[in-house]
Amino acid sequence: MMAYNSGQHSIVLVCAVVISLVAAVIALILSAVAVSQSGTSNISILTPYSGQSSRTGTGNDGNDEDKIWQLALHERGFRLGYIDDATGELRGFNADMANAVCQIANKNCQIVYDSSQRCWDAVSGTRAQGGKGLLSGYYDGCVGWVHSYDRPRTFRFSDPYTDSLPAAALITLQGNPGNFTWQDLAGSKIGFIDGFVNDEHCLARSNVVTGNKLSSGQIVHYLTRPAAQQGLRNNEVDAIFDAKLVYLNQNPDFQIVSDDILTCVKAGFSVMTRKDSRLIDWWNPAFATLTATSQWKYICNDLDDEHGHVSRGPGPSVCVGID
Repeated sequence: MMAYNSGQHSIVLVCAVVISLVAAVIALILSAVAVSQSGTSNISILTPYSGQSSRTGTGNDGNDEDKIWQLALHERGFRLGYIDDATGELRGFNADMANAVCQIANKNCQIVYDSSQRCWDAVSGTRAQGGKGLLSGYYDGCVGWVHSYDRPRTFRFSDPYTDSLPAAALITLQGNPGNFTWQDLAGSKIGFIDGFVNDEHCLARSNVVTGNKLSSGQIVHYLTRPAAQQGLRNNEVDAIFDAKLVYLNQNPDFQIVSDDILTCVKAGFSVMTRKDSRLIDWWNPAFATLTATSQWKYICNDLDDEHGHVSRGPGPSVCVGID
């Protein structure tokens, strides 16, 4: 019979403990893999612009009550959206409306400022395209974008919260000092605002203007409306193509010279989202609820009462459901 060896017994015990620990670690790894595959990952993605992506929680399915829905607004320069010089805050109708919808939907929303080009971008002479901010998920939606003919190829739109804006037009300096002939654009240089719906492709669809399929040399893009207006003052362009409503009895320096051009807008201002976003699933019902309340009338009237001190744009009558 072999003699019992206490040293051998210790080795066996150590091996057993090691094997048990290895098995436990493997079990934990398998469990973690299973959880990660179940779709409950809570990963935050840092971006150079917003600091943190809105793609947190359970992704874009909208079921995470802790998800922060980020809504981008840009400065339009009139009552729909402007920066309050006294506070530095972004104010206007778009912010008022978005806050009210989020409250009704009981969603945690953040309104963030970004340039319009990161929602929708255009380069002179090429087709406009989705902005990298919205496409890359820096935020969930861009507030204050009309439903155009081109944008639905890339993005999805909420129900409009304004009536369809009536027209675009060709604008010159007051008195049309350059004798610009709007009916035929052959040889003329036209200014456009980068990313705006009233672009060269919209103008090319019009049947009330000839010579409207412009060459690249006839197209001048500006980043903002004030820049386009200054370009007109500096004789860089013969006319600018912009929303008619902005110039009705509001800008004594400028003159509407063309008939209405109705080929830019299919529906009014909406929230523009990625096609994979679920934001609209809760936004549309909440907005429908808002329009049935007196709060909606107050928000629309605030275009004059609260925000009427800034340059005028669309008035209360453009709000859907408001006469």
